[in-house]
Amino acid sequence: KLDCRELLCSLCYIDGQWIDGGGGRITVVDPAFDTVVGSVPALGRQETAEAIDAAHRAWPAWRDERIHIEEGL
Repeated sequence: KLDCRELLCSLCYIDGQWIDGGGGRITVVDPAFDTVVGSVPALGRQETAEAIDAAHRAWPAWRDERIHIEEGL
């Protein structure tokens, strides 16, 4: 059960922006209770390619940041 509904976002985060996409919605179901939790955008080929490209561009900085975080543990 999600106690803090403000944490639930029904958009996709791609390259620094929250987008709704243009391909409808996909229902998200909690398999433990078989209840609907929410929905997310059904992204198309273009949005998926943009997300993959953004992830590839972000990887080097994220990889280096992760090392600094782990050093502090």
